[in-house]
Amino acid sequence: MALNEIKMTMSLVTSGVTTKLQQLKSGIARFATAGMAKLNALAKVVSTGLVVAFAAAARSALSYGKEIETLSKLAGTNIEDFQKLAYGAQTVGVESEKLADIYKDVQDKVGDFLETGGGPMVDYFENIAPLIQQQKEDFIGLSGPEALQKYVDGLEQAGVSGETMTFYMEAIASDSTKLLPLLADGGRAFSQLGVDAVNGGAVMSQATADNL
Repeated sequence: MALNEIKMTMSLVTSGVTTKLQQLKSGIARFATAGMAKLNALAKVVSTGLVVAFAAAARSALSYGKEIETLSKLAGTNIEDFQKLAYGAQTVGVESEKLADIYKDVQDKVGDFLETGGGPMVDYFENIAPLIQQQKEDFIGLSGPEALQKYVDGLEQAGVSGETMTFYMEAIASDSTKLLPLLADGGRAFSQLGVDAVNGGAVMSQATADNL
């Protein structure tokens, strides 16, 4: 083959390779452009999803804060203490709303006795309080949870158990008997579960509730 023919053949080959390279580069560029477009679109979707999720979480937190504030006032205690008590109460099948009702009933019946000397607390102060040197003044100024704990402490000190315990518990608040495992021994189980609730991040602070 003549030298000129060899040069011409190599030129054609080189030209073909160059053309293929250019096509490949062009394809890569198109792929990159399409990929970036899809990535940007995905980013927008993810970003929108995060905003929606954050908004939903914020609404949920606000609703929870309002609910807990209402229930804690009903129970006569503060937000943080009520959440710890509610966390414990769930372990014996008592939900937050029911727990607040129990503490409200306790406050109402204690208040009734302190004001009028009547109501369901009469039996307690006639039969139990004298055995443990307890006075009605001991219940003045107590929150719902504090009053119920003192009531149970008194029953335990007097040696009451079984059906008699159930009678006194149901007299002061319906379904309060369910809380006995938590109220026993000075409320030891309630206290421990309250610590668990705090450590587990299940308690909204008063400051957070106020900010919401």
